Amino acid sequence: MKILIIKIKSIGDALLSTPLIKNLKLNYPDAKIDVLINKNCYEMLSLNPDINEIICYDRKKIKSSNFMKKIYLELKLFFKIFNKKYDYAIQTSENQRGIILSYFAMIKNVFSYKPKNKFIKFMVDKIYEIDDKRSVIDMDLLALNCFKKNRIYEKKLYLYYDKFNITLPSNFIHIHPISSARYKEIEPKLWGEIINYLEDKNKDIIITAPNNEMQLVEEILKYCNKKPIVKSNLSLKQIAYINSYAKFYIGVDTSITHISSANNTPTICFFGASIALKWAPWENELERGFNQNKITQRVGKNTIILNKSYNCGGCNKKGCNNSGISKCLKELEFKDFKAIIDSYLMEFTL
Repeated sequence: MKILIIKIKSIGDALLSTPLIKNLKLNYPDAKIDVLINKNCYEMLSLNPDINEIICYDRKKIKSSNFMKKIYLELKLFFKIFNKKYDYAIQTSENQRGIILSYFAMIKNVFSYKPKNKFIKFMVDKIYEIDDKRSVIDMDLLALNCFKKNRIYEKKLYLYYDKFNITLPSNFIHIHPISSARYKEIEPKLWGEIINYLEDKNKDIIITAPNNEMQLVEEILKYCNKKPIVKSNLSLKQIAYINSYAKFYIGVDTSITHISSANNTPTICFFGASIALKWAPWENELERGFNQNKITQRVGKNTIILNKSYNCGGCNKKGCNNSGISKCLKELEFKDFKAIIDSYLMEFTL
């Protein structure tokens, strides 16, 4: 049996597909499971022993190419999929590209969320509904119902990486303040308050950030009494390695937060506009997510701080009224969550 899982989405989404991959492999141990993902997601799934091959869609290269080169690259991907002669394709996102690709590649059985386009709907053999009251992990696992063997053995995230020669303090807290979307971030001044408070408690801080986001880190450092350790120019796997040794992690709604969950590292996440039921960090040890969109809540080792005092958490907009600014995060004050920081210090660093 040859199965293609299609997840042409963001970096965190690739990691969230690992419970589906694991359960397919447990139900069908002899199956060859390939995954089609965006090229920048590769590190999230590489070294995973349940995956036969990772096929990368180089969105950036295709987008920047001229017309003829675009056609060539798209056809090259198509014929790669076509020549694999898959028995099943599972489209695990709302992106319809995977459905069209699977249909014309003559894959025998195509399973997908319900397509928005009624014509594309006819390209799908079995459909499962999108439900914003379920986590993405639980929604992906609905695809198992399309198979004869569909037992859910477990609901855990899996991330694989080697050991790296990175010198780390013995008792540190990992902070990743960056998101690909600015409306998911908190104010640099607030990060400064958090870092100062933790350093006053004699805790080492490691901030991770990509090279192209160092401007925001420099802004945060202006508010720090003592400069924390800053590590940039790291791969996702190197960040995961650092995170695995942290006493706990504080971050925003970003792929690194999902990495922290996969590592079973205690996690605090500032979580504003996204739907918590669907996207909040997964509690790996308890194998569950969050069950409501309320202001602040904790499940196992994970806490999400949705917003300050508004009742619009989980609005699923790009900031308030799609303005690019989330008041629920921008207006947060340290006093609003100081007790949560104290509880993590007491529970995980003593």
